[in-house]
Amino acid sequence: MRAAIKAWSFLFLILLGVSAPRVHAAEKSQCSDLVKFEPITTLPLNYLGWLADPISSSNANGGVVFWPFDEESYPTRGEWASLGIVLGNSGDIGAQSIGGIIWVKKSMRPHIDYKAADKSSRVTFTVRDEQEECSQEITFELDSNRNVNFGGKVIGKAKSIAE
Repeated sequence: MRAAIKAWSFLFLILLGVSAPRVHAAEKSQCSDLVKFEPITTLPLNYLGWLADPISSSNANGGVVFWPFDEESYPTRGEWASLGIVLGNSGDIGAQSIGGIIWVKKSMRPHIDYKAADKSSRVTFTVRDEQEECSQEITFELDSNRNVNFGGKVIGKAKSIAE
């Protein structure tokens, strides 16, 4: 019995030693320059035909809406493919919205998940690169001060008509 426990323990340590460096490397690795945000104030008419069903998230501060582009039809620029259009707004009548297009490397477009958080004004995008064993989460959100943030950086402020 003791020999069997030692054998299993030894086998477990070998397996842990083989798999641990790979897991550890994946946790440390960050995808860089795979996602970018382009602020926009107008939208080409053709883009409207390429939009899929929107997802949204809101709370007392306002809301965020994300319209993904269709998986087969979307704007491209060189090595970049558009993921969708995202917008933050205070929800006030006549409020100024802040929004733009989220661009990703073409090779990453099929490897992106997005979700809206309940009772918040945010949409989170997760980029996964299986070849490089990395992942990155980027959030577009409207905070309690009506600042619109993308990836932790303030990109604008959703202003009400009174401001």
